[in-house]
Amino acid sequence: DGLPSLSPADLSDDTFDQLGSDWVVDADYHDYLMVTAVNTPYVDSQLRAAPGAHLADGAMHLFVIDDDRFTKADMTRILLDQSSGKAFMASDYVRRTRVRAFAIMPQHRDDGPDRGSYIDVDGEDFPLKPTFVEVVRGLISLHVLPADH
Repeated sequence: DGLPSLSPADLSDDTFDQLGSDWVVDADYHDYLMVTAVNTPYVDSQLRAAPGAHLADGAMHLFVIDDDRFTKADMTRILLDQSSGKAFMASDYVRRTRVRAFAIMPQHRDDGPDRGSYIDVDGEDFPLKPTFVEVVRGLISLHVLPADH
């Protein structure tokens, strides 16, 4: 609803020049320290990064750390406060936004110099190639048995 038609196969080096006005392109900065997208309050069993996130709200919470001033001490503060997520949410170095879709265009591909870059999806290595992620509501139904059975 409103998103331009775009699939992973459509992504190329000049794709961002062709995106519609619904898309925001962050073309000014390319050295990201971390990009995290979640649709639940927790990134993992301990890091509460998006307290307001809900599985059924049709959005992802996108977090980007790209500031060269972000230090190891800043990361340590965030890691030590994982369970509440307050340090993560309060950090001036973490940009936060709700999105329905996003695309990542790595500058360093699998077939070139990667300078230590990598993409991790749910703990698994992911190829350094253009990647498109979109929330698709109603794609899965979850049925659970109550705990008292």
